[in-house]
Amino acid sequence: MNNAITLLVIEIHDGYSHVWKSLLALEANTAKRLEMGSGLLTVELSTTAYSFLLNFSYTPGSDEEVIPQRLARLASRSFYTVFRNFFTDNSAVNLFEVSVLFEATFPLLQAFSKDTMPYVKQYLSRTGYDFTITENEELEGCKVLDIQRSAGIRYLVTDLYTFLLFAARRITPHDIRHEMILGELNMLDSEKIIDLGCGDGAFIFHVLDDLSANDGIKKISGVEIDTEPFSKAVERLKGLEAVDGVEIMQADITTCDQRFREFDTVLLIEVIEHLEDAPLKTLEKVVFDFIRPRHVLVSTPNADYNKYVPEMLPNGFRHWDHKFEWGKDAFMNWSQNIASEYGYAGDYLMIGRVMENNSSMSQMILFKRVD
Repeated sequence: MNNAITLLVIEIHDGYSHVWKSLLALEANTAKRLEMGSGLLTVELSTTAYSFLLNFSYTPGSDEEVIPQRLARLASRSFYTVFRNFFTDNSAVNLFEVSVLFEATFPLLQAFSKDTMPYVKQYLSRTGYDFTITENEELEGCKVLDIQRSAGIRYLVTDLYTFLLFAARRITPHDIRHEMILGELNMLDSEKIIDLGCGDGAFIFHVLDDLSANDGIKKISGVEIDTEPFSKAVERLKGLEAVDGVEIMQADITTCDQRFREFDTVLLIEVIEHLEDAPLKTLEKVVFDFIRPRHVLVSTPNADYNKYVPEMLPNGFRHWDHKFEWGKDAFMNWSQNIASEYGYAGDYLMIGRVMENNSSMSQMILFKRVD
């Protein structure tokens, strides 16, 4: 693999028992290889006397154009995928301590453009890291991060993941949510995906923006009933008609539409909180009983996080159309009832930075059908 490019090197010390125990259970000095479009991602696990080293490298396909932004996206996505595979304990996925953050190599640093750097600085100022930014002529004027790790600072997997995303684009909370959902889909080997309540098609566009990393997806469809967002979705995807398996439908997601039944994965991204009790119950039956896909991924705002939201609306929620907002306990209780009634198993995940009260801006449940 002479043309392999090192993306990321992470060193983990004995700082958090869940992570350390998970790493000890793995066979040391081995490599995991994951296909990423036409290329190959390799993650090598090795040990030193006091730490574990994870080395992420990427071997591009023979005809693949290697650009910094794509490598940055691969780094963030592979980081998330590997940690979700390594650690079955959800607390380990969301929280651990490290003594050395990471070493970012040439292509990743190239991706930090001057436009992105102010956002990186803003992010770093919230993490508690001491950092300096220097110029490096070898990187053609690109600013380089020099991060000094302070001992004892709690760090989050989702935070490092978010940090890597800065290299790929100016990110928003929607980007973080979409990337995490996409990471889950990549691990599920989903082939036919339907996004119920797709709005203006933002997530579908996000998937299609990097098709080469999602070759396994054969069809992705969106469903939206409201005319304005439906029209925006159609317009947004107008230049992608040539892509096989892309479709936007104007339909009611609470009806048993036969077109929904061919999909193996259903997405409900920030949708359920817009429904009153009766329509939500109907939607549950449509998804889990009528469609009955192998996988269902549901995300919703986390009410426990609302104390960190600067301005809440007069209705007490983050959006004027929200009918409710659930904290972690309420969301998990709902998911457990769904799983028990319809024969699914649910896996709870946080989306975004985990705050002091163990909340995150959003949350999701990944349901897997129990056959």
